Amino acid sequence: MDSQISIEYGKKPKVDNEQHIIRKNGCMKEMTDVCHDHFRIDKEQSMLIDCQRLLERNEPLDKPDKYGITLLHIAAAKAYSSVVHFLLQHYVNVDQVDDTGATALHLCAKHEQGLIVKFLLDAHANPTICDRFGRKPSEVCALNSFIRALLLKAEIKFEEKRKRAEQSDDSLEEEREETIDSLSDDDNNNDDLQILFKPIPQKPPLIISQILNNDDDNDDDDDIKMMNIFDEKLNYCTNDDISLPYKLPNDDLALLPEISEQSLLYDLEMRYRQGQIYTYIGDILIALNPFDHLPIYGRKISELYKNTESIVSLPSHIYGCAERLYRNMLREKTSQCVVISGLSGSGKTESCKYIVQHILSRSLSVEISLNMKINQVNPLMEAFGNAKTYINNNSSRFGKYLEIHFSPTGNVLGAHLKEYLLEKSRVISHNNDEGNFHIFYYLFAGLSHDTLVRNGLRIPSEHRYMSHNIELAQLDSARQVEYRKKFQMVKQSLISIGFSIEDVQSIFTILSAILHIGDIAFIPHGSNDGVRVKNNSTIDKIAELLQLSSMEFSSALVTELQVTRGEQIFRERNIIQASECRDAFAKALYGRLFSWIVNGINSYLQPVEDESNSVPTISVLDIFGFENFKSNSFEQLCINVTNEHMQRFLNQHIYDLEIHDCQQEGIDTVDINYSDNHLVIETFLNKHSGILAILDEESRFPQATDQTLATKLHHGPGVQFRDIYSIPKDGGTTFTIRHYAAPVVYNIVGLLEKNRDFLPNSIVFVARTSNNLIIQELFRLNLNDKGVLPSSPSLHHHHPNTFHANRDSRRNDPLVNHNGRQSSHMPQPIRTLPEKTNGNTFERTGGTAMRTVAFHFKHSLSELIDKMSVCQCHFVRCIKPNELRDKTTSLTVPCVTRQLRYSGVLQMCEIRKKGYPLRIQFDEFLHRYNALVLCLLPITTDDRSKELSLSSLTYSRDRAIECLKRAGIDNYKVGRTKLLFRYWHSDQLHNLAVKYEKKVNVCQKVLRGWLARRKYSRLREIHQLQLVFIRKFCDDISLTGQLYKTKMDNHCQYDKRRKIKQQVQQKNTDADDEQIEKTLNFFDSIIDPYLSDQDTSEENKNRRLSNTSTNNHQTKTSHYVNGSTVQQVKQEFDVSSTE
Repeated sequence: MDSQISIEYGKKPKVDNEQHIIRKNGCMKEMTDVCHDHFRIDKEQSMLIDCQRLLERNEPLDKPDKYGITLLHIAAAKAYSSVVHFLLQHYVNVDQVDDTGATALHLCAKHEQGLIVKFLLDAHANPTICDRFGRKPSEVCALNSFIRALLLKAEIKFEEKRKRAEQSDDSLEEEREETIDSLSDDDNNNDDLQILFKPIPQKPPLIISQILNNDDDNDDDDDIKMMNIFDEKLNYCTNDDISLPYKLPNDDLALLPEISEQSLLYDLEMRYRQGQIYTYIGDILIALNPFDHLPIYGRKISELYKNTESIVSLPSHIYGCAERLYRNMLREKTSQCVVISGLSGSGKTESCKYIVQHILSRSLSVEISLNMKINQVNPLMEAFGNAKTYINNNSSRFGKYLEIHFSPTGNVLGAHLKEYLLEKSRVISHNNDEGNFHIFYYLFAGLSHDTLVRNGLRIPSEHRYMSHNIELAQLDSARQVEYRKKFQMVKQSLISIGFSIEDVQSIFTILSAILHIGDIAFIPHGSNDGVRVKNNSTIDKIAELLQLSSMEFSSALVTELQVTRGEQIFRERNIIQASECRDAFAKALYGRLFSWIVNGINSYLQPVEDESNSVPTISVLDIFGFENFKSNSFEQLCINVTNEHMQRFLNQHIYDLEIHDCQQEGIDTVDINYSDNHLVIETFLNKHSGILAILDEESRFPQATDQTLATKLHHGPGVQFRDIYSIPKDGGTTFTIRHYAAPVVYNIVGLLEKNRDFLPNSIVFVARTSNNLIIQELFRLNLNDKGVLPSSPSLHHHHPNTFHANRDSRRNDPLVNHNGRQSSHMPQPIRTLPEKTNGNTFERTGGTAMRTVAFHFKHSLSELIDKMSVCQCHFVRCIKPNELRDKTTSLTVPCVTRQLRYSGVLQMCEIRKKGYPLRIQFDEFLHRYNALVLCLLPITTDDRSKELSLSSLTYSRDRAIECLKRAGIDNYKVGRTKLLFRYWHSDQLHNLAVKYEKKVNVCQKVLRGWLARRKYSRLREIHQLQLVFIRKFCDDISLTGQLYKTKMDNHCQYDKRRKIKQQVQQKNTDADDEQIEKTLNFFDSIIDPYLSDQDTSEENKNRRLSNTSTNNHQTKTSHYVNGSTVQQVKQEFDVSSTE
């Protein structure tokens, strides 16, 4: 392993001249995840969870494998900042080297990960260690000059401090800390070093400066910072200024002795003057917007609420509300939800940010990773989803529902972002004193001059979609600098999320094309009210930016293709229809692009798949506030209906559910007259006679007008809901709704056009033939019931930069535009019939009902309510202290009074003071506060008998009541099946349970220690006995061995004597055999001549006696005599030998 370690540990690395090759038995070592084979290193979240599990098993986190590779090496090579931060928090060895001498600092320097370099230096990593090739981390980093400069500074400072430490009594550790601190101070003053803060996408690492400069924009190198949500540099106050105000006695308005409107106003005003903008009403938080950055936020303040045993012991704060969410989630193992509501400009978005900030800091193991991800998402979502309105310069024009997934132990697994009700119509029109979405203004300030010229963009006021607010469209020098910085942050966020540089360029190109779409003009053509495009050059520029056919696009705007029984019919549009088609395309393009970006964000924040099922979540709802402008149209209608639903949801959880439960349990209820707005909701959402139902019905009729819609509304809900719907005296095109906050006058003119929002098939068809793969993907699928682009598996598998893979290999045929010029980079689409979809000209719901904006709105609202209904809900009510949005202006009584009245704050105080918001079943109480029950109410033999004799409900009730009696809890009620508590009982019971859990833990420690010592004593006794038995056994074995050794020696001596005797006998036998052999040889030498002579004479005799029979008898006799002679000779020899 060396500084060129492969990021893909499961594959063999490429070998070059410098790469380290280790040969064992002639084979090259593969770069695999050999540290822990069971580790999942393909995803940052997965590896982090495995590290946490490893820590829970008390296994070392810095244990190297046989090649010296540690988890820190892997995390640094893969740029997993959260894993690196987790390992450094648990004090792993930052200077651990592998078998090539490379440290983690070598790896992150080689891969140009400036953020990891900073982490390691802050953890006192040694920048002077050399690898096997004699290279320091600064020498490994060859491309990024900024990281190299940082490491060189660290080396110089480190050497200087080490020399001084050798000459002084100061320790080396203190000197190294001073080195890093001084280095950080130097870096803070160097803007160029900000480039080292790189994004950490799941792709080959790139330098942010290269990403930004390789763009043809040639943008200036502005400061691009990787933000930490708790980075004190982002705060407008120094660490010394950050402090928590003193706790005042009136932190909880529900505890006031007298609850009245005057007393509430007095307390809120006094607290606001003293800088305390947060106030509790039981478990409900009231937040006054100070229109300023107060020094009451940051890591130090968050730690106070994190480490406190009792939240109410600290001043009321948004962090306290977030801490209660987290503790309830852990204690009850249920999903939590916080609903942030209030007027537009009351500080809902900031409150949402602080809640998410604290919740993520509670899970420190993944704080760096997920906080940075969400913090990079914030400027992106604000740029694309926020705009200037009459009452708020940064108003959210969409609803954001963020779900954070947790493991059972409280560790963050991931997050999911849900968008609701994006105000797409703001792209094409808005009031004169308002603005378009921020991203369009950032576009003019951030793009270079060459890019602006190439995209055909002029000054903002010359584009129709930007010309409504001339003052805002004129970018002065100060606004130019501010917008340019925000544009760079948006660009940084897109790249950090995982979008490729080509995708980022395509996004800005699409935004430029949207502005050009608004500049398309039409003139009459023909005799049938037909029109044609007036400015063909604009069409050519749009076709060039979106990579469309200009002829096809121009034709799709002015004509509509319908297919009837296989026959194509072209119908010309009039000037109104063509303008509506043009604006519908612009809105659809922006809305689908927004959904596409949200899907990309979700692919980056998505939890680990195998651990995201049935896990508790904490959800934060940040939605647009109640609006009442000079001219209120369809957008304000949808926004205010949503706020009516949020108010209804609050009423149900605070009032209706409590009253219903008290009645079911036989408890006297509190008589509170609160404002019930269900009739207002019914006025809008009634299935047949509601405003939205009539609006949808009229939208399906092509001949419907604003006057016909006004007539139906006046005769429908205007008659059925007279107390809510007010008809104007002249019967004109306006109506007034008495909302829970204030009466609002709505203008009917334009409602039909905004509600239809239909996109013709001809436009969809042309978009699908685009050579830009993003445009193809945006229009490949229809919108779902909520009006957003569904997530496609091919769109965001791991990250969304998957669109340009085949760009260069497709459609290279030349195009001819209106001016007769060829454009080789665009194809000429072949005109074919559009694919069959679930509708003809417009998107439909399955039958013939067309999907209008109201249709999408109702489904989105229903889904949102369903999501919140399954959670335990908490509420934050934001209040504007004055209408001027001025931090120097004190609290304005009429403004605050109006908000307190329609929010029902007075009624909240009464029901929290007298009501029972915490209602728990008997068995659930015994389970939730099990430690309290076991300590105060141990189970005895009598309890066992009672459990058998009584019903489970009665037994659980008796034990719960006895436990509360022994705990000293009072002022609660006992119902038929539940225990009903005041709101303060929740913290009281929790604190008691924690107290007894700590005592139980101490007892368990003592008992475990005693058991361990007793076990050790027993094991020691057994060990001693075993030693005695072993010694005795060994002695017996030794004695037996000696006996057997003696016997064996005797046997060996006997065998030795026997062998000697045998050898003597064998020698004698061998000598006799030798003598016999010699004698026989001698005898043979004597007898052989004699026998030879006898044979000769015998032959002669035989010849003479052959003819007579007597001769035969003589021959036999001769043979007998000869044989006898031989036997006699042998016997004489044997006798002589014996003697």
